[in-house]
Amino acid sequence: MIEFFFEIGLFASKVFILVALLGGLAALFGSALSEHKKWKKKKKLEVEDIGENLQSYRLKIQSFTHCPKTIKKQIKSLKKKKQKESSDDKARVYILDFKGDMEASQVHLLREEISILLKTADPKKDEIIVKLNNRGGVVHNHGLGASQLQRLRDHGFHLTVCVDEVAGSGGYLMACVANKILAAPFAVIGSIGVLAQVPNFYRFLQKQNVDYEEHSAGEHKRTLTLFGKTTDEKREKLKEQLEEIHTHFKNYITKYRPQVDLSKIATGEHWLGIRAKELGLIDDIIVSDDYILSLLDNKKVYQVNLKEEELKGLHKLLSKKIEQISTSGLLMLIKKYLKKIF
Repeated sequence: MIEFFFEIGLFASKVFILVALLGGLAALFGSALSEHKKWKKKKKLEVEDIGENLQSYRLKIQSFTHCPKTIKKQIKSLKKKKQKESSDDKARVYILDFKGDMEASQVHLLREEISILLKTADPKKDEIIVKLNNRGGVVHNHGLGASQLQRLRDHGFHLTVCVDEVAGSGGYLMACVANKILAAPFAVIGSIGVLAQVPNFYRFLQKQNVDYEEHSAGEHKRTLTLFGKTTDEKREKLKEQLEEIHTHFKNYITKYRPQVDLSKIATGEHWLGIRAKELGLIDDIIVSDDYILSLLDNKKVYQVNLKEEELKGLHKLLSKKIEQISTSGLLMLIKKYLKKIF
């Protein structure tokens, strides 16, 4: 009988330890997850003086190729020039980078960068350059990107968009807002059209005797779907919606680049930079590097980047939480198993 109660007590203690262990793990996981979410909100603003950086690189190279006396003279000259520039109210150029994807996922950073410049730069004399590399994608996301650039125009800034690689579809929707569009000779420009692709598994489901139901309110709440039956009526409605988006796209281009002939450029085609200039889609052929270098003699040029700080791995945060609590054998064991899990 004593052994029976002993076994019961031992079993109960194991259950208690297991429950306590799971509760502790849950608390640790919740704390680490909360901290992980906070990290997502942290951003870092980086500002580089392009001219100053190039000067330092040039002096470093010349330290190997010129005599020390020449270098000293140049450094003195640069110091005097810098002191003079600090007292002068020189015009400035601010450079933003936008690398687009299908979802235009960097728009949230672009909108904050633009808000910062609206409160910092002077629209009467400062220029904003956006180095844009964007193949296009989701309509409303790229439309928001274009609206963000439009804010600069609305506040009176001179906006220049530089395209070294591609500004296609939604990318060109953003680019056309600029006062001036510059592109490299082999940059891809255009693709002013709208596309929708929807695979359909209706017949496959029918063969497998699988029923698919979709309930909606509104005659055209859905057009073509993945699993529903495709009809001519639904096809026509989708085409109508695409045409409407295309019309808005063309109207937007006409607003900012009235010189283009829409009958020639709004066909969904794309062109290389040289041909794009002939069609009026861009203003000049030049790579962004050369354009920026041409500004350095008369203006201060700054690269502005708002970056999201790298997220800490959830497993690292969990391990850190465990170390902060204790270094006891039990918690070290938990940490050991966490490493195996993650």
